[in-house]
Amino acid sequence: MTIIHIGIVKTAYSPTQHIANGAQLCHGFIYKDLIQNVLLLICSQNIVTELYSETIGFNRIPAMNKDDDNEGLAMFSKLIDGIKPITQNKRHFGTPLKTKQEIELKEQQLHANSYFSDTYQPLLPVQGPMRWLEDGVDSLELKRLRRGDYQPDLLLDLHGYRQSEAKLELAALIQACVKQQSLCCCIMHGYGSGILKQQVPMWLVQHPMVKAFHQAPKEWGGDAALLVLIDIGELPHRR
Repeated sequence: MTIIHIGIVKTAYSPTQHIANGAQLCHGFIYKDLIQNVLLLICSQNIVTELYSETIGFNRIPAMNKDDDNEGLAMFSKLIDGIKPITQNKRHFGTPLKTKQEIELKEQQLHANSYFSDTYQPLLPVQGPMRWLEDGVDSLELKRLRRGDYQPDLLLDLHGYRQSEAKLELAALIQACVKQQSLCCCIMHGYGSGILKQQVPMWLVQHPMVKAFHQAPKEWGGDAALLVLIDIGELPHRR
């Protein structure tokens, strides 16, 4: 059997170079029949190749004739017979729209993170009922809250909530008051010296929509709750 030594392969198609490289791995020698099969495959795909080799008995492998070329094309056509191109899906998936509930929750988280800081220490009374009045607000508002002149439209019970959850609920309550034009709301934080009883007044002081708050009358929770006066804008206040 005749053995051929592969020399230099010049081609415009990269797989041919891989074929030649694979041939050189076999110590530079492959069988003549294998070379002819490779050339048949190359010619069937209309690849222009020049193959230079040092041979025993001849200097150049003869070119494939037209019949062999047609036979290779026929074999290739038979292999791809029945194959259909994949139809392109032209549907473009954009960013999914957020639901109203997701938008409101995102806004609550933004308000809670922006307004309610745990490190801020406002000046609040140590003795007597818990109370606070924003600068520029009439001092009579505190008396009205203490007497119960304002009837809360919304009530928030924070019993059993963690601090992070309480912040979100507090932000949602203030947003609801502004949206529903509710001037006053009630927040129940519980008795004793719990963490929420200490933190809720500090959080309320930081929110720009809170005008004042006072310990609630007995009918609304007494020492366990706060009545909060909300700034709802320039619309007429309801009592």
